[in-house]
Amino acid sequence: APSGGKFVSHHATCQGEILMDGVGGTHVYATGSAQSVSGSKLVMPHNSGVSITQVCTDSWNPYKFMPFPLLGQTLSFKVDLSKVACGCNLAVYFVLEPGKLDDGTPSDGTCDYSPYYCDA
Repeated sequence: APSGGKFVSHHATCQGEILMDGVGGTHVYATGSAQSVSGSKLVMPHNSGVSITQVCTDSWNPYKFMPFPLLGQTLSFKVDLSKVACGCNLAVYFVLEPGKLDDGTPSDGTCDYSPYYCDA
């Protein structure tokens, strides 16, 4: 767990900048296990996931996840389901990251592939 304002460094894979309308000119990046990012297109293989971050680095930073103030807004996106097999789950989650400990410091969780994530 973080102490003294420091956090545990976990390896991250920044897949590149993803273009999104409505984020006020902010550069945002797909970080995680996406197969590819090209413009506004994000291709993800089976059993993968990404977080949208404000920086493109090789380690997770709990203070650089992209917040999405959605209250009163409209969210739209297109999904090509033609390659998603029957019985598979395709989901989009919006959770506030990082998950935090009782004292308010970021919790680095228990999974290296997606630290700081908590949807409990």
